[in-house]
Amino acid sequence: MRTLLRSRRLGRLLLAASGLLALPQGAYAMPTFLAADPEDVRLAQEAWTAGLACTGRTPVTAPVVRIERKLPEWAVYRFAGLANWSDKVEAKIRLAERTRPAVIAHEVAHAWVHVGPSGLVEGRTALLTACMQQQNPESFAGLLEARSELEIMPDLRVWSAVGDDPTVIGQAYLGAFRLFRAMGLVVPPERLWSEEVTRWDTVERLLAEAGPPGERVLAALAGGAETQRAALIDPDLDGLSILYEQLSGTDPVTWDSDGDGWWDGAPTVHPEGSVPLRRGQIPVCLPMVPASGGLFAVELGGQLGGLDIPAQLVSNGPAGMLVTWLTAWTGHPGGVYARAKGDTLVANEQCAMRRHLTMRSTQRLADGSVGAIADAVEASVVTILAATKVADPFLVVEVDGEATFLTLTRNGSHVLVPVAVPGRATTDEARDSLARAIASLSIVGTLLPHERAPAAAALVRTVWPGAPIAPALGAPAYEVAPWTRAVGKCARGWSGLLDGTCETPDATGRGTTPQ
Repeated sequence: MRTLLRSRRLGRLLLAASGLLALPQGAYAMPTFLAADPEDVRLAQEAWTAGLACTGRTPVTAPVVRIERKLPEWAVYRFAGLANWSDKVEAKIRLAERTRPAVIAHEVAHAWVHVGPSGLVEGRTALLTACMQQQNPESFAGLLEARSELEIMPDLRVWSAVGDDPTVIGQAYLGAFRLFRAMGLVVPPERLWSEEVTRWDTVERLLAEAGPPGERVLAALAGGAETQRAALIDPDLDGLSILYEQLSGTDPVTWDSDGDGWWDGAPTVHPEGSVPLRRGQIPVCLPMVPASGGLFAVELGGQLGGLDIPAQLVSNGPAGMLVTWLTAWTGHPGGVYARAKGDTLVANEQCAMRRHLTMRSTQRLADGSVGAIADAVEASVVTILAATKVADPFLVVEVDGEATFLTLTRNGSHVLVPVAVPGRATTDEARDSLARAIASLSIVGTLLPHERAPAAAALVRTVWPGAPIAPALGAPAYEVAPWTRAVGKCARGWSGLLDGTCETPDATGRGTTPQ
């Protein structure tokens, strides 16, 4: 019956438990919602309709529900909303003066779920709220799940929200939601939303009847607080608990299990023209940009628990502009996507993204050349990784300026290529040569500045014997030869040279010095 202000921020969730049920024939009586703000009435009505679709049944409640934007003093700073769903003359929903639309959905959801112990009631209500959000993503886009590692979450079977510490309440709310979200994968919706689910022994029976997957959830529930915490934490910060990912087949410690760039649990239908931001400050391209360039707005959306996402980010830059994950979002579960807003959007031909790199040009090159060079660089990176067995790099390639390359950035090698170089890469051979040079620079990016160019040139010639060296490297033969000899002497080849196991040539190329 209560909504915690800090912890009720769920994303747009795609839940097995929220599959639509076929409603029986006949009218469902919606109560009359009364509020000073017509918008509150509209949201409550939408939430009610969504609740009918999610549960397949209508709750028994009073014919009038009054919505007030005023919490009692004891609830201020603790809750965002309270609901008293009476079946008498009038029911009441009380909200904080400023709260998200999703909180109204949560309090309306309590019409279906308000009988039973706190953990059971709040977990099922949060799950129903998530289904309502799925039904009405534009109206209930507020994010309810907050950052939490559940380190002091109590045993959900015996927890009571009455009089508990706010931090404990927040973790218990979050843990209860995660428990029932996992339960929604194994228990049919018609059983999950049945009126009979008001006791933990009923929950345990439903899980036991669900076979091995249900028994996995039951074991987590029955193991007490410590076992529940271990099953319900979210180590990879994708918004999904370990238990949920084990049941759904994704990797509990990998934010993006299938490698498509979108976090686990992201909507299966992606907003048009959107691109997911990579965790950390790794730049990504906007797929679509305004035809005129210049000032334009970037819309951010998705699932980022516990933080308000700005509706728009106004930027000024070239068509190939890059967008990055903000440091303020570090440690919060979920994911964010970005897309340009505007009346006339065109494909971004000045930027390309691949598994290991983002490549953009501040000037327009020949049609398709940015993508073609990006393809060649990606192929070269994959080949080098197979030959050297170094850790997967992520490369940011910018075509701009006069310099050949820059130093390492925080999340990967950052290579700056003069515009004139890719401008001359008009043949397959020239483009592939440039790609090998760029890829090599990314792999040897941990070396000292004076070492990079000759090392990259030697790496190109080692992996691709006889390959021409692109002008971007500019390393004379007498500096390249010592690197070729050094890799031949190292038992682990390039891996040994790059991780310091073997000695590398010194700056003069006449000797060796420990890495």
